[in-house]
Amino acid sequence: MHLVLDLPRDVSIALRRFANLHQVELEASAVLALREYLTSTGDLELVAALEEDGGVAGNA
Repeated sequence: MHLVLDLPRDVSIALRRFANLHQVELEASAVLALREYLTSTGDLELVAALEEDGGVAGNA
């Protein structure tokens, strides 16, 4: 999905700082920030993120 946002200045600055902190492009930082927020609110299950990265090694 491609999404275009018109961000307020303070949010834009914060997103650029987040991108610099994580050493990623601006678009990737927006995805990371949104994923983190949606996971924290329970709207995105953490399991979905694990499935994207691949299998889990080891025994439980």
